[in-house]
Amino acid sequence: LDKATEILDEFKKLTIYSDGVAFYEAQIMYFKEKYEESYCAVDKLISRYNARTSDYDEFKQLLLLKAECQIKLKRINDAINSYERILDIDPKDPIVNAKIAYSYETKAKELGNYMENMTMAVKYMEKQMEIYAFSDAIFHKFIKKRTKKTHKFIFYKFF
Repeated sequence: LDKATEILDEFKKLTIYSDGVAFYEAQIMYFKEKYEESYCAVDKLISRYNARTSDYDEFKQLLLLKAECQIKLKRINDAINSYERILDIDPKDPIVNAKIAYSYETKAKELGNYMENMTMAVKYMEKQMEIYAFSDAIFHKFIKKRTKKTHKFIFYKFF
């Protein structure tokens, strides 16, 4: 982390400061457990992205970091909202569905309304399992097709 911080400082001295550099700086703050600073930095970046959401992958990464900061800052409801914004972009993201499920589980343990929050946690876990089951079914169907042609293809393609 210290080396990464040094490199970012060099970029700043050279006035090569972009949204990408700001994002890496926010990540470094997160890894240094400066969650509030990281949250503020990423929130500022997100406000600029709202106007130009053409790069959904970058926007998704910003929202993910924001949600992770919110979890660390015990802002569970805000984190759930951030994760759900990611699902608006990519509804079949199994990792985000799992993170929402975990957030609801945390909320149930820490904030009460156990049954309601655990029901939501189960809902998102089921979504995640559906996505993985669908992906797994496609993978196995693909393997069966290729097995008939050649085993070498499978070896080189998947291992």
